[in-house]
Amino acid sequence: MSTVPTVYDVAGQAGVSIATVSRVYRTPESVRAETRERVLEAARELGYLPSGSARGLASRSTGVPGLCFPDYSDPDAESEAGVADEEAAMLYSDQIIRGMER
Repeated sequence: MSTVPTVYDVAGQAGVSIATVSRVYRTPESVRAETRERVLEAARELGYLPSGSARGLASRSTGVPGLCFPDYSDPDAESEAGVADEEAAMLYSDQIIRGMER
């Protein structure tokens, strides 16, 4: 069973630290051309692709917006206006979601 190559695998094959591998992908101009090419070649040979999830965990920021809406189907959340109020809220939520998608 094959495993997905990691930054550790690339660093080992290229003979550099994991910090250098990270710099090659984040700020390539900060790494000497010879070292950068060695890291990129090792990554190609291994089939390494940087993980967006890992980057998000390390930086504590994914850049993905999140949406929270109340559960309009919850009978405890219904107002006196009833169904009309619920339908208006759903339409408003749909507009917000469509706007964010655009």
